[in-house]
Amino acid sequence: MNLKGPELGVHWQSRAWGPLTLEAEAQLGLQNYSSVPSGRLDSVLNLDTRWRVLRASTAQPQWQVGLALHTHSNFLRGTTSLGFGGYDRLSTQVWLPVRWQSVGDQRWAIEAGWLLWGEHVSRLSQTDRSLQDVTNTQRKGAYFQISQKRHTSRGELEPYARWTWVDDSDVQMMTLAGQTRGAYEPQNNRLQLGMKWRFR
Repeated sequence: MNLKGPELGVHWQSRAWGPLTLEAEAQLGLQNYSSVPSGRLDSVLNLDTRWRVLRASTAQPQWQVGLALHTHSNFLRGTTSLGFGGYDRLSTQVWLPVRWQSVGDQRWAIEAGWLLWGEHVSRLSQTDRSLQDVTNTQRKGAYFQISQKRHTSRGELEPYARWTWVDDSDVQMMTLAGQTRGAYEPQNNRLQLGMKWRFR
């Protein structure tokens, strides 16, 4: 399956805790879904949130390490072009992020993260009450992000690129049409290109 489309979000950051930096962001998007066996479904509501606490290194203050909680929700309601019913897909993931920032006004930032634990819920019962919802555990994943802050007369702009990879989940057994089979969340990749704007 593929999901493509724009997102609009807000970002909050606090450095009032000494060496700790607290961050939160939320992104809302309308994306187009496509799949060879299932067809197309346009304007799928998508919601992401990211919560991070980072601690700067005493010896190397350009480096930060911490803990992050990410949530990802696809509300695939409706019927596809081939007549298949959609359902909600919900993910909750805990990450270990590491960030490096350069010094100066036009600062570069490079961030990488490793997945510690994730849970993915597919609410199949929304398409057919005879189906059971499936909950899978995700244990392997990574992301990489690069950005640069640029000062302009209209505020601070920060273009960024972010790539995320999450491996196959575990397999959960479910009963479908009287037969028992394994269900899992397959490996997925995600590319995000965007711009943050801090206005004054």
